[in-house]
Amino acid sequence: MAGNNQFIPLRKIIPWPEEFFPSDGNSDAPNLLDFMGVQNFSYSKEGSGRTLELELSVKQPVSLGVGVLPEIELVFGTEDEIYTFETTLVIGKESSLTISEIDIIIRLSTDLFKPAVLEGEEYIVAVDESGNQLPYDILLEGIAFSIDSDFNLEFEIEDGLTFPPLMIGDSGVVIEAEGIQLVLSKAADSDPGFYMESANIYLPEGLTGILPD
Repeated sequence: MAGNNQFIPLRKIIPWPEEFFPSDGNSDAPNLLDFMGVQNFSYSKEGSGRTLELELSVKQPVSLGVGVLPEIELVFGTEDEIYTFETTLVIGKESSLTISEIDIIIRLSTDLFKPAVLEGEEYIVAVDESGNQLPYDILLEGIAFSIDSDFNLEFEIEDGLTFPPLMIGDSGVVIEAEGIQLVLSKAADSDPGFYMESANIYLPEGLTGILPD
């Protein structure tokens, strides 16, 4: 990708969307727009159309709260290295926006959904070294997202979505699932809908046998 090769924080390009993601009145505090930026870009013209390709980088893990749902955060970036992904904007007779292979973690910090680990033959709530409950993380890996000027939406997760073992409250009931796909495009090989390869439900002692085989 030819063009600029210098990190430019998004804060210098676009304003923070305060209406959707309030910053608690501290607009100068570092946020996602400080640590995510344009690393490289290219611009091309073909006929009446224009194409802008952006290579975006995340310099460190950053989280984004989801407005009225304080228990949910979207986490971008990794601990070990600068994370990059590509975005393509096409403006013309057939305009579109495409984001390729971005990884996002949905982090739930709530007493209703708790991460579970198998200890012996039973699942227990996962905790840190101090005994505090860990958040429940859902990794959305290799997301491909595209929308065109007719609002046709395509959304795909590489290898599908996996739900690690999840305990419902203190019930002892644990659910896990894998190969989850959400098909939105009518042009896809499958009909639009929600697809799942497999799911398992583990019941605590005393509740086993209440579900059909």
